[in-house]
Amino acid sequence: MAHSIEQLYPDQLEDYAARLAQHYSEADDAAKSFQYSMIAGDRAARVYANAEALAHYARALHLASQLKLDATQVAHLYQRRGRTLELSGRFEEALANYQTMQRAGEMRGDPPLTLAALMEQAKLYAVPSPLHNPPQARLFSEHASTLARELGDRAAEATILWTLMLSDMYGGGERQQALVYGEQSAALARELGRREQLAFTLNDLASAYGTSGQTARAFAALEESRSLWRELGNMPMLTDNLGNMVLACLTTGDYAQAIRFSEEGFGLSESIGNTWGQAHNRFMVGNVYLELGEYQRAIEIMESAIEFAEQSKNPAVLIGTRADLAFAYGNVGAVERGLELAQQASVAANQFPLLRPWAQAMLARLYLLQGDVARARRALTDSHAGLIQEGSLLSPVHVGLAEGEFALATHDYRRAVQTMDELLALLHKVNFQPWITDALYLKGQALLAQRESDHAQEILTAARTHAEALGSKRMLWQIYGALSALEAARGNLDAVEKLRAPAREIIQFIAAQLSDPTLRESFWQQPRVHAVMGAD
Repeated sequence: MAHSIEQLYPDQLEDYAARLAQHYSEADDAAKSFQYSMIAGDRAARVYANAEALAHYARALHLASQLKLDATQVAHLYQRRGRTLELSGRFEEALANYQTMQRAGEMRGDPPLTLAALMEQAKLYAVPSPLHNPPQARLFSEHASTLARELGDRAAEATILWTLMLSDMYGGGERQQALVYGEQSAALARELGRREQLAFTLNDLASAYGTSGQTARAFAALEESRSLWRELGNMPMLTDNLGNMVLACLTTGDYAQAIRFSEEGFGLSESIGNTWGQAHNRFMVGNVYLELGEYQRAIEIMESAIEFAEQSKNPAVLIGTRADLAFAYGNVGAVERGLELAQQASVAANQFPLLRPWAQAMLARLYLLQGDVARARRALTDSHAGLIQEGSLLSPVHVGLAEGEFALATHDYRRAVQTMDELLALLHKVNFQPWITDALYLKGQALLAQRESDHAQEILTAARTHAEALGSKRMLWQIYGALSALEAARGNLDAVEKLRAPAREIIQFIAAQLSDPTLRESFWQQPRVHAVMGAD
């Protein structure tokens, strides 16, 4: 039967690979069965039928013990099986797969196979996953680097440099050193014509550029890598790139583009059954809707992101989105629900310490909304543990805002102004636009408390202009409220009403789209809302 299929359909053997593998297995032809099992596995993997691909790779792995395979075949089997396990969220099994691959290389006396196994393990430890372990990533990278130099394998060196960049980026290393590693990797990949490695490096180098204030380079790196992923047909990495674009557009204040990239990335991830990509493309877009005043949509998006992150075991999304969702609930007055989520984010951050300050800062801000200054102080102190001022996603931003709010709550107004000036310097340096409004607002409030009304008006007006330019309703109604209070203190009643009217309009917009009646009621009951809506 197998011979007949091969003769009748010589140009369609891939379509019949699964059947051929079975027929040759029944005929005790291990070599042919292995060959077609690999073809069937690769075919299934290309269309993201991961369970099917793993079944074919399992058969190939069983048959491999009966055959004398060359190093290329062995490496291909383990690498493709490992990648499929990773895409399925089975990271521990992927690690065990690469460990077996390393042992095979050592037993065969095959340094290239051993090198490939070391690099795969280093990558698994370097990226944000349940196995995230930067010291292990560096250890394996150093071992691999030594072996690569001995073999004269420059392509491997490009991969190792990329892994070292990831290790520094996500493991608390030096941001400048991460940039050096990334740029060296990209240059070497270009020189060698290694387009896939170039795409991998650029995709992550963009984050290093972004958090060091090199916005134009960040977008250029993302655009080039996205083009490469499309050409290479690597859909999981294309969805990863699109998710990275969401964050890049959010931080630069391009909300429409952030939504567009999120929808494209989420739809593509859904079409290939990639829950990691679905989580990643819902990671930050909830914040866009929050800025736009669409709180219900923001909450629904964030809850969806958490659900997909739980399925795919994506730690960054689980921690960051729980922290952001906690803040969203705080914005609608559901502080208790927010505190529960922030505490969950803090516990989850034990496995990914880089994001712990983010979770603790949100916890502090929610305690302040609740009026619990003592607990806010403890959470804020905890947020400084392991904090990296630059290059650690948004943690420094949230910690800075929490510090400013705490200083206001404890009447340390000079400290509040100083903290916001420091934060504004960082925000302008890294071009993180949305939170400039928050920092200006807090600085203006501190100046008001110090009775520096003219300076306060200048800063609050700048905050208003910035929020209006971004189309950010989240802060704008509060800024209008602060400006109206300032004019009320001066007795300028006409100016008061002109400022309160748009503030009330935004509040009514937010309340109208809160379809959950409990959330709508808690939003209305907030003292800061009453201060604007109930003022004469």
